[in-house]
Amino acid sequence: MRTRLRNRSRAEGVVVEDELFRRLGQARKEIENYRQYGYILINDVLDRAVAQLEAIVLAERFYRNGEPIAYRSRRVLEVAAACLLSNSQERLKPVLEAFGIDGGTDQQQLLFGDDSDDD
Repeated sequence: MRTRLRNRSRAEGVVVEDELFRRLGQARKEIENYRQYGYILINDVLDRAVAQLEAIVLAERFYRNGEPIAYRSRRVLEVAAACLLSNSQERLKPVLEAFGIDGGTDQQQLLFGDDSDDD
């Protein structure tokens, strides 16, 4: 994790060790509280993380407000569901291990409605 953060910081033009430790400390605090989040988004591949975040936002708008999803709605819901905490344990495991955090299991379920525009 430290190497990945250092590489990303270099790309951003920030290589001060104190800043790296500050950012790692902040990341650890956020990761320690992962059980409090409904969705887990691991930003290891930027394009994938962007697509997952967009899917999460669209799915939540759909479930909370009934807002229609204009394009590929079933796929959007599947991508969002894959980011649920209960479905993210395998992808989350190496992150938790890198920060020395014990990863127990919390269950959260998201039920899918019938979505006929993708057939």
